[in-house]
Amino acid sequence: MKNIQILIPVILLGLFACKAQSENQTLERPDMHNSQLALDWSGVYLGQLPCADCEGILTEVQLFEDQRFTHHTVYLGKSKEVYSTSGNFKWNENGNSIVLFNTANTSIAAYHVGENKLFLLDQDGKRIEGELAGLYTLEKISHDTLSNTFFKADKIDGLAVSFIENQNEIVYIQMDTIGMKIYGHGGCNTFRGGFKLEVNNEIQFSPMATTMMACNEDIMTKEQGFLSIFERTTKYSLKNDSLIYYDDNNNEVALFTGLRLLK
Repeated sequence: MKNIQILIPVILLGLFACKAQSENQTLERPDMHNSQLALDWSGVYLGQLPCADCEGILTEVQLFEDQRFTHHTVYLGKSKEVYSTSGNFKWNENGNSIVLFNTANTSIAAYHVGENKLFLLDQDGKRIEGELAGLYTLEKISHDTLSNTFFKADKIDGLAVSFIENQNEIVYIQMDTIGMKIYGHGGCNTFRGGFKLEVNNEIQFSPMATTMMACNEDIMTKEQGFLSIFERTTKYSLKNDSLIYYDDNNNEVALFTGLRLLK
């Protein structure tokens, strides 16, 4: 009988220990219903946000699975220049909102992450309410390809392409892989031509036809340099939101950033 009496408390202690351990495991289990874990949040989001002194702010945010981001804006009615920022974002403790930090570790915007939507948050990190709340939303778009994206020229022969005074338009291209056509803007004139894709990402361009508008000397010089890339490019690569052209020696001829907000 003594042995039985000793065993009963030991068994009860074991049961209580297992219950406590089970409760601890339940408490430590992450909430699988938050946006970070439950939603397919990586991708490209587009929208036109309200602007105090312009027609609206075209905004594009791309979120990557490794918590990097790219952020592009155009201030409609003020300028055609595209303002671009990149960096990393951080989730809040609940895993439902993110803050975008640029390369200087300065926060530039915060969003609540919903189902295929980003909701811009105010300075206090709260959802914007009222009749205009719906205007502060970016919608997720389908995955982009070589054929349905505007590519803004960022670098030509390693030198940054900048938007300068009196320039008619940003420098960009758009490629159509169905009709095998390419068209875009060199800063002063529009252009169009054809191309042919080969194996191993090889590409050949036909001569480009351009409009004949005259701009100031700096813009024309920059445009002529840009149009020369099609004669030298023989290969390309598409990485995330970047399109890169290469010459015969695998040197980078041009670097473009894909911008859905220009469509």
